[in-house]
Order: sequence, then structure tokens, then C-alpha cells
Amino acid sequence: MAAQAGDMQKAERLSRHAADGGLLPAMFAVGRFAEQRGDLTQALVWYRKAANAGFAAAMTNLGAILERQPHTIDEAEEWYRKAAAAHNSDAMYNLGALAERAGDVAEAIMWYQDAADAGDKDALARIDSLVKKPENIESAIAWYAKAAELGKSGAMANLGVLEQERGDVAAATQWFEQAANAGVVSAWNNLGNIALDCGDTRQALVWYLKAAEGGFAPARFKVGVLANEQGDVATAIRWLEADADAGNPDAMFNLGVLAEQDGREHDAIGWYRRAARAGQQQALDALRDLGVPGY
Repeated sequence: MAAQAGDMQKAERLSRHAADGGLLPAMFAVGRFAEQRGDLTQALVWYRKAANAGFAAAMTNLGAILERQPHTIDEAEEWYRKAAAAHNSDAMYNLGALAERAGDVAEAIMWYQDAADAGDKDALARIDSLVKKPENIESAIAWYAKAAELGKSGAMANLGVLEQERGDVAAATQWFEQAANAGVVSAWNNLGNIALDCGDTRQALVWYLKAAEGGFAPARFKVGVLANEQGDVATAIRWLEADADAGNPDAMFNLGVLAEQDGREHDAIGWYRRAARAGQQQALDALRDLGVPGY
């Protein structure tokens, strides 16, 4: 512990030397060292120096300290907005949190979505939590509609989900189609689900195939099952094998069934064994029915 503390002190001295020379990342680092040891006064000094010089991460950390202090929430928001304008995802998330606490759901979703688009997975979780509350759906739809008008494909897909939850299948289909054509591969899967719910298995297969070909993993098994039901065994085997290779035991079991139906018992046993090792109960039953030793 003493050696570790000595290393930290040395690192802080080096950062301070570089910060005194005007290096912005070093100013930010000195601020972090000060914050970590509880010296918020010094942390604010160094974060301000770096923030005033345009260092976005320092703006965000400065805002975070100001947000926790009395009577400085407005200044904190100003720094968050400056950092967000510089594409700092943490600042976007913090602005979403501020808006959420203020009861402005549309504003919160806007900032969380920006943060999510920048790679913040926590922001996605917050969006999911907000839109699942019935009282927030209208606000969410209003914001997503504005974002969709600006060409944000993720907003189009989210509108599809919300409209589907409200029971407006026609509107959901429209938004999913726009999202899919704008490059949201999962939207093809959503369209497949709608077609399947409506009993149109042929159209469902078309949509699922587009999703699978676009790399959306959950669609692979659906393509395999529907293609087999519609007599296209070659397509079924292709996508079930792809899903089995990715580790889906249900795909392994279905490949075993197809092999057994085709009279290829050796291949069937191989697939059943793979599925059974992955915990697929039907595969275990199939192996017992075939009298395979050890099952």
C-alpha cells in the first residue's frame, strides 16, 4: 500500500509539472488526483483551468462537482452543455439525468439517446426504464417523432416499438420499415414478428431473412424454423447451422431432427449430442429414444 501511495504521489507530481507547463490532459489529471483525495477546492481549480481551455472531460467533471454543491446547479448544467457540444457522452448522460429529475421526460430521452448513440450503455438502460412507464409514453413518442424527422434511424425503430406496445400495428410497421431502410437491421426482425403475429408466415420469413443476412443473430433460428416449415430445407439447414455454430442448442436439436427425418442417423446423433451437452432436454430424450448408450 505504501509503495502504491508513493507511485500515486509521483504520478501527481509529474502531472502537476506538465500542468504548470500548460498541458491540458495534465491539468485534468491533477484535478482528478485532487478529487480522489477529497480536495474538491483544488479539483475545481484544475478542472476550471482545463475546462476554460476547452477540455471536454474537465467540463464534465467540473459540472459533476458543481452539481453536488448548493446553489451551483445552473453552472453545472452550463458546463455539461458545453461538454456535450464537444461530444462528451458523460455530459450528455448527466444532462439526461438532470432533465429526468426535473420531470422533463422528452428532454431526458433526448440527452440519453445522444449519449447512447455515443456508446453509453447506461443511457440505453435509462431510456428503457423511462419509456416503460405508461405515463411517459406520449412524451417519448413526441420526442422520437422529432428525432425521426431529423433522420435518426434509432428513433424510428423506437417509435415502432412504442406504437406496437400501444396496439397500433400499422404505425409500428411504418416506423419499422423506415428504420430498416435506414440501416437498423433489428427493425427487419420487428417486422417479421408483426407478420408472424398476423399469421403471415411467408412474409415473416422474408423479413427475418433480411435481418439474419444483416447480421441480427436472433433472426437466424427463426429463419431456420420457418424455412423448414415452408419446405425450403436447404435454407433451413444453412441458418440453423449458423446459429448452432454460434452456440444455440435449440438450433443443434432442430438440425438433429432434420438429419433423423432424412435418414442420416449418425449425423442426427452428432447434433443431438452437441445439443445435449449444452443442456437441451429434447436432445437428451431423442438420444434415449434412439438407444444411444450413456443417455
